[in-house]
Amino acid sequence: MVGFLCSARNERHFANYLLKFMAPVLNDRQTYVFVFTMSNVNLVDKTVYGSLISEKTVTKLKIELPQIIFNFSLQNTKLESKKLMELMEVENLTLINSTNVFDQWTIMKMLTSDLETKRYIMPFANITKEDNFVKYKNFIVRPQNGSNLSKLIYSRKTYTGFDLYNWGGTIRSQLFNIKSAIIPVISSGKWILSVSPELITYNDRLLIIRGYLNKNNESVWKIVLKTEISQTEQIYKKSDEKIDDSLLQIISYINCFIPDLHFCTIDLVVSKDKSPYFLNLGGWQNLIPGDTQHTILFDALCRNMMAYDEIFLNK
Repeated sequence: MVGFLCSARNERHFANYLLKFMAPVLNDRQTYVFVFTMSNVNLVDKTVYGSLISEKTVTKLKIELPQIIFNFSLQNTKLESKKLMELMEVENLTLINSTNVFDQWTIMKMLTSDLETKRYIMPFANITKEDNFVKYKNFIVRPQNGSNLSKLIYSRKTYTGFDLYNWGGTIRSQLFNIKSAIIPVISSGKWILSVSPELITYNDRLLIIRGYLNKNNESVWKIVLKTEISQTEQIYKKSDEKIDDSLLQIISYINCFIPDLHFCTIDLVVSKDKSPYFLNLGGWQNLIPGDTQHTILFDALCRNMMAYDEIFLNK
């Protein structure tokens, strides 16, 4: 049996969609998938209440903790994080992706320690509202934790001032007093500033490529899907060897430091000379059940789950 740990509001949706994708496989293999949330885990008796997926139905019941668990959840409180850490210590249990939220500063420090991946990292530093960031020609400001792009700002200096972009489009154009736009955004929390070359924009938006990557049971990383991130996600159809190579080199090196990582997203920006640069590392926790393009991800997810289940059954 394979466990699927998700955030509370996603349990019903994920259970229904996993049933849709996995029904044929489950029928052939005579195995099960169990979807649950952290709040329904009992670490004292090592049981969990959730949704059991068989070849035809989804059934709510209480079972022993699955031997292998794929973590697609986000822990929003210290109590939840503590409980997840305790789950990792349970004997004879393998937790895949112990976290889906990463400190980007730490990730970039990892990548700068290797000559191959260092070239994908823009010069970076922590920033506060007291810093003199207007001295840079082009730069990106973003939160230190997580991979949410909603607060990202790209500043490009022009002959008439500064143009500011975020993931949804141009937010200010020909702005002279750049601090008036950025300081309110970085007034709380930890922030990173990356000094960038001039980056590709289109339709008044910063071009961000998101790669969805998955490691199979033979520890080989594959790019499952690439998308353009703008106001909506659109499938990125163009095959670019530079982008593919950078994604695979980056995740292979990160995986040396985080060996339980088996699925992730990597966001890249692209310079005018078409060189890719690392932006963020994230998890697959934001899969949208029912989104057409994410059927590709669910298919990869289901195949991986069954491959790992077979390994554990044969032990």
